[in-house]
Amino acid sequence: YLNEFGFFQKVEMDRINDVAGKKVFRYPIEKIALGYGQGSSVTMLQLLQAYSAIFNDGTMVKPYVVQQIKNSNTQKVEFLADTTVVNKPIKESTAKYMQQLMYDVVNTEDGSGKRYRVNEVDVIAKTGTAQVYYEGSYNTGKVITSVAIGFPAEDPKIMVYYAFQSDY
Repeated sequence: YLNEFGFFQKVEMDRINDVAGKKVFRYPIEKIALGYGQGSSVTMLQLLQAYSAIFNDGTMVKPYVVQQIKNSNTQKVEFLADTTVVNKPIKESTAKYMQQLMYDVVNTEDGSGKRYRVNEVDVIAKTGTAQVYYEGSYNTGKVITSVAIGFPAEDPKIMVYYAFQSDY
């Protein structure tokens, strides 16, 4: 599934240089370590593209930064981005199931994403934490914390991905 979701492959975009990322699978345990942010590196573009499959009912699309530019005086659309289907890595039913799990992340009291609730619209989210690899080992005092949010929850049209490195 890592290949099906486009991880470790450059995402080609105008004016944005992506890198392939790295996967290191010397031992079987390193595949399991992916679940808690070790053993690989992926890019924000790869994550956005992969999450698009969940938000688009199984159809993965190439991310873009600006969907359209509209002239505020004439309301004429000056630019409209093309939607490029990259793959269909999961079934629609799998994507819907994942959307429900992501809804629970935000909308249950013990959900790790409850702080991302928005009063005006229901959202779905996936939170993440990864240790930072530095000079040959994982730094226990540095982590990357992230969240991918889709809204509206019932038919996600907008995705926000936010990540930051924290020291503790």
